[in-house]
Formats: sequence, C-alpha cells, structure tokens
Amino acid sequence: MRIFLLLLATVFSCQFASAQADSLKRKVFVSSGLGFGFPVGDINTVLSPRISNAVGFNIPLRDERIFLYPLVDFMNFGYDQTVRDPDYNSSIQNGSSSIIGVSLMPGLNQFLGSLRLYAFAGPHAQLVHEPRLMTDLAEGSGTIENKVYLTGGLRGGIGAHYKLGSFYLFLESGLIQNFTKMQGQQFYVVHAHGGLKTDITRLTDKIGNLF
Repeated sequence: MRIFLLLLATVFSCQFASAQADSLKRKVFVSSGLGFGFPVGDINTVLSPRISNAVGFNIPLRDERIFLYPLVDFMNFGYDQTVRDPDYNSSIQNGSSSIIGVSLMPGLNQFLGSLRLYAFAGPHAQLVHEPRLMTDLAEGSGTIENKVYLTGGLRGGIGAHYKLGSFYLFLESGLIQNFTKMQGQQFYVVHAHGGLKTDITRLTDKIGNLF
C-alpha cells in the first residue's frame, strides 16, 4: 500500500511539474473573443452595450513573466444623442455607434500549472463613429451620417487562460478611458470578453528562422 501511494505521489508530482513546465514555456498566442462594452458613469445616457469582439496577440519577452499585448477592439454600442449638433437639424435616438480601438500594452504573467493569470495596461487609440441625422422636411426623409474622429486614451485590465486539452480558454475584463469626451461626457467603458487562444509559437519560430 505504501509503495502504491509513493508511486501515485510520484506520478502526480511529475504531472504537476510537467504542467508547470508547459505553462512556463515562452509561447506566442493569438486570441479571439466576443463580449460587451459596459459604459460607466454619465456616458451610459449616451451609450448602451451591444456585442463586440476583440483580437490580440500575447508575445512573451525575454523574461517569460512579462509579455507584450497588442489588441484590436471592434466595439459596438447603442447610441442616443444628448447634445444637439449645430451642423445637423435633428438629433438621433436608438442609433448605433462603432469604435475601432488599437492598444499596445505590456503585461505580467502569473503561472499556476495549466492556469495563467495576467494583468496588462497601456495606451490605446480609437477611431470613433458617432451617428448624426440630417432630415429633409420637404421630402419627408432623413439621412444618417457618421461623425468620425480619432482619440487617444488608456486601457488596463486582468485576464486568465486555462489549457483544456489542445485548447486555451480565456476571460478578460478591463477599463477603457478616452481623452476625448463624447456628447460632453467622459468616456469610461468596462470591456469584458472571452473566447479561445491559439498557440502559434511554431509558426512564429519558422518565420523567425527565415530572417
């Protein structure tokens, strides 16, 4: 019985060490997830959550605990105009606003076997589309146009991914702040999304060998 328990403990220790070793490898991941952006504060009188998606890369640096996180957001919101635009003769309600964001953030990993916890923060830029309505009373018609502008900001958050067979499941949540106000309100959005990560280390190694 003691020999059996000793063998069982040895096998468990080897499996745990293997899981740790697998997690500590300098792996490159591409992530794709779906989620929502939740407006925080007075901006929720303008924006309402709609499904969004995000694509990013986890690129390890020399120290495997530190990584670089380029991320592209494609966020969608319901939109209610609260401030009249002098260039348009009507305001819009129940419209749609889209925001394309690009972030470049350093991050820090914490390895727990097959579970990886991480945090990240850094600057981002967003291309914002705000809808506007121009009406022609004589024709009884209206035209929806987009007011487009570029703004900078900050983004930070936390996440976790877990190896499940050949798949990596992940969840992330973070706070986004823009430097440009929307409809006179400060832009704060909590973005939460989850999905799958793919290990593309072999591909990046092959590309690196070519150069």
